[in-house]
Amino acid sequence: IVFRTQKVFSFLSRTEGLLSDYRGAKKTFGRHLQEVVGVKPTGELTPETVEATRRERCAQKDTRRESGRSKRFALSGTSKWDKKHFTGLHELTLKWFVSEYTNDIRIDFSSTIQKAFQLWAKQANERNLPKVTFHFEEAASQDEADINILWAEGAHGDQHEFDGASAKKNILAHTFFPGHSEPLNGDIHFDDAETWEADSVAATNYDRRFFPYVLVHEIGHALGLQHAKKQEAIMHPLYKNTPLDELKLDLDDKCAINWNYVGTSKYCLFVWLMSEIVPIHNNSDQMNVKLLFSVVYFSETRIPRCLASNDIQWQIEARLQKFLHFPPVESKTYSEVLCNFLLGLHAYRGSPDYVSSDSLEKEFNGVMKEVSFPGKTASLGFQHFSDPSYFNERFFNKFLPEYLQLQ
Repeated sequence: IVFRTQKVFSFLSRTEGLLSDYRGAKKTFGRHLQEVVGVKPTGELTPETVEATRRERCAQKDTRRESGRSKRFALSGTSKWDKKHFTGLHELTLKWFVSEYTNDIRIDFSSTIQKAFQLWAKQANERNLPKVTFHFEEAASQDEADINILWAEGAHGDQHEFDGASAKKNILAHTFFPGHSEPLNGDIHFDDAETWEADSVAATNYDRRFFPYVLVHEIGHALGLQHAKKQEAIMHPLYKNTPLDELKLDLDDKCAINWNYVGTSKYCLFVWLMSEIVPIHNNSDQMNVKLLFSVVYFSETRIPRCLASNDIQWQIEARLQKFLHFPPVESKTYSEVLCNFLLGLHAYRGSPDYVSSDSLEKEFNGVMKEVSFPGKTASLGFQHFSDPSYFNERFFNKFLPEYLQLQ
């Protein structure tokens, strides 16, 4: 990805004197790439951008053409498992099997893999959402398995050849979504040219690939989930070395599962808005989850504001149709709701730069706001969500700590 990124930047740089449109294309591509890898979205090929693109990442595409049709929480209507795998309402049973092992790891594979699957089974639910139940079992043979796991090198029988350990792309694994044709649907493949490690400390110290985290991420794809922009999410495309026992599904991951297997919800629509359109960059040095308050730091964040003089509401409406496949009438209704949400977020942040003419491109310096929430917060209600005054300080005092998982 680094090599290809540099070529694109270089090409656009050489031709920007010919057509001014290339400047916009260069900036747009650069900003989108930087959002994906988690660096400040300047649109320029900075050293931080190059370094970030060299990190271990998932093979699933996270940059796409603007004309492409793709959902955020689920790639398509066929990205969840079919009815024969359901044993109850929103209750799914899947079997997995390892057909080809790696020689790098000397552990009880079955135990580690089952723990990774159980992480999704135990943590997939959120109290504000309908329950989803997963049952994962080890199959007796590959023929009985829904998800086949294997290690391979280079060309290995599918259309996605592995790039090797020293390649610039740094791709470690790929997964076939549930909607892919059988028998590959749901299968997870790891590049055996890489050196794999089951211990997070050893993986960090010896620059090896940490198998448990990569597996948990790829299981998300096997369940039909796309990449997340929120860096704290398991489904963010850049891998980490977080030990399996310490891994937590983010609210973004939980909403992705719920959206895919239960359906749409206003709660997850607000999560989508925050994760995809209003990215929050938290200062971890100022976050203390043990305190009975949260410090939310909005740093260099652009917040859209719907005005009669701009097309922000139309843009939101179009995104709801394009990325979440909302029908036109519903996208119109919910674009109004999301505009009210954004208006409330502006006021809640209390920026000294806040004025009524603020637009999508307005940069704020960032404001620190302390939010008190003793004990557990109540579940959010939505009976008055169409009223702009609903999105007030009380609403965000409940929603933001849950979104940032500060409870």
